[in-house]
Amino acid sequence: MYLNMIYKTERNKENLVQTAWNYMNDSFRTTLFCEYQPEVIACACIFLAARMLKIPLPGSDEETEPKQWYELYDAKTEDVEAIAIRILQLYTNPTRSFDELMEKVKQLQEIKKKQLKKLNASSQDLDSPLASGQNSPAADSPNIEQAVTKNSPKRKRTRTRSRSRDSRHRHEKKDRRDRDRKKSRDASDRDRERRRDRDRRRSKDRKRRSRSRTRSKSNSRDKERRRERRSDRERK
Repeated sequence: MYLNMIYKTERNKENLVQTAWNYMNDSFRTTLFCEYQPEVIACACIFLAARMLKIPLPGSDEETEPKQWYELYDAKTEDVEAIAIRILQLYTNPTRSFDELMEKVKQLQEIKKKQLKKLNASSQDLDSPLASGQNSPAADSPNIEQAVTKNSPKRKRTRTRSRSRDSRHRHEKKDRRDRDRKKSRDASDRDRERRRDRDRRRSKDRKRRSRSRTRSKSNSRDKERRRERRSDRERK
């Protein structure tokens, strides 16, 4: 869109668009989109592509009030130049081979595995602090054993209480769900019965109407026949 408004020739426009798009894709490797607006970054990419391909872009020749084409999109020269420098700095970084990157990844994976093993071992030690006789002072201090034996049934009680509470809550939830399901079923059954009653009433009304129509037709026919007979008698 920017290039369609700025540069209208078709020969150099394709190359300019492609190079600007390449610079835009490379800019995703930086934090530019967190610092600047996307319109300003697009203008900087077009600026770099035009400089790279040596394509002139529109500008003013006035010395008193110089204006650039990217000022139409509220972009400043300082921002455009800073973004262009940041993008060009990417190409100065040394490139690494794929084998080096894979070795680095393997090293990091091994380090992560070791850390996980250490965490698992430390968690097992913390789970059983009094079971290990080497690191625990249970053999030297009988007071700790007495304290543990005194406090152990309390812990069991709290666990059983918590379990009983959890079971109660579960049963209450199940009962509520069953009640809600029964209510929904009853409501659906009631709706079905009401619909059936309505259908029956409608069918009865239709039958009555059809019977009344047939009777009225038969009565009208009888009247016509009687009239015809009377007319025939009078003629005779």
